Amino acid sequence: MVARRGAEFAALIHQLLVLDKVRSVEDVARDMGMEYHTLYARVGRDTPFSAEEIKALIRVVGDIRILKYFTDDSPYVVVERSSPCDVAAHDELHKGLVAEAHNTVFEAADLLEAIATALADRKIDHRDALLIRQEVDHCERALAAIRRLLDLKEGKVPA
Repeated sequence: MVARRGAEFAALIHQLLVLDKVRSVEDVARDMGMEYHTLYARVGRDTPFSAEEIKALIRVVGDIRILKYFTDDSPYVVVERSSPCDVAAHDELHKGLVAEAHNTVFEAADLLEAIATALADRKIDHRDALLIRQEVDHCERALAAIRRLLDLKEGKVPA
């Protein structure tokens, strides 16, 4: 059987909205400016999402798994934007960098723990590999947040 175009992405959105209940389908449809039945047809895999609808989903749902769907098999890492308010809330950039560096250490410790736990039985099964990959993602995002703060300081990234 041939998979329908966009079915895998629709399954992810179904998981987020219907099973995980990150947000209600009704609220997401309203915030996207879309009729409920139109969004539900997309979520139900009857009709593929358009590029504009995907962009709206990213904005409205705000779950990193949507972006990761597009970057998982690529060299890119999804990182949340720091806003000028985030930097100002730290009083100074230095405090923000220290906080992000601490976060990176905590994430690396979680990664180390996941690897040690996985290797306790001298093999890494698919569940172990999944957990380790998730921890690697967290570490990559933590490091990228430090890079973004530095780029903001140097004016390399628009605020």
